[in-house]
Amino acid sequence: LQSNIGQFLAFFIGLAALGAATYCIINGFEWSGSILGIGGLTGLVTAFIKGRDSQEKDLEEKRPRSKR
Repeated sequence: LQSNIGQFLAFFIGLAALGAATYCIINGFEWSGSILGIGGLTGLVTAFIKGRDSQEKDLEEKRPRSKR
């Protein structure tokens, strides 16, 4: 549950950063917009990768282990 909430919030923070980047670039602040855009995309990618890894770990813990 916490992983899903974290992903959800990271997604909206990333979207806000991309929106701010777009606004900056449209209004002539290309460097600031580029930095915000790269940071926003990096945050989104990181959130989804960590969320996926967390879900895989949860599934691995829930799988029954076979005894040999």
